[in-house]
Amino acid sequence: MAKKDKLEKGKKKRDQETVADGTLSTTLIQTARAMRTLLARDLVDHGLYAGQEMVILSLAEADGKSPGVIAAELGVRAPTITKTVNRLMAQGFVEKRDNGSDGRRTEIALTARGQETLASIKQATAGVEQALLAGLSGKETRQLAKLLKKLEENVSETAAPQT
Repeated sequence: MAKKDKLEKGKKKRDQETVADGTLSTTLIQTARAMRTLLARDLVDHGLYAGQEMVILSLAEADGKSPGVIAAELGVRAPTITKTVNRLMAQGFVEKRDNGSDGRRTEIALTARGQETLASIKQATAGVEQALLAGLSGKETRQLAKLLKKLEENVSETAAPQT
């Protein structure tokens, strides 16, 4: 084996060991927690708790979704969404309405208050992203976004139920 091949093989092994030691996972989890904490702090001023903004943003994309559809989009269990929707209803952000074609099916829709809070959610999210990306160039930010998307796809594929 040529010296160059041995060096490359050694480098690949070191790179894999660095990733396999758990530091990447720990760093990603701690970063996500810090982001959630910062976002929660900013959203509480608008009467929202962590996670509720995701339901509102989902409904802003297409109003009138079933709890099951929202749960699938957000990657959480239906009971979690039911609990969140009930809280959002009590706060006046969303309402339940019957599906016109299927009386057994309930849809969740934004109220006027829910619509009004969208700008605040987007502003808070932008502020968190600005803090997160401070010091990174545009190129680094785009590269990071691309890499994180790939990581999400890898984990989603691995976590997908086997058929």
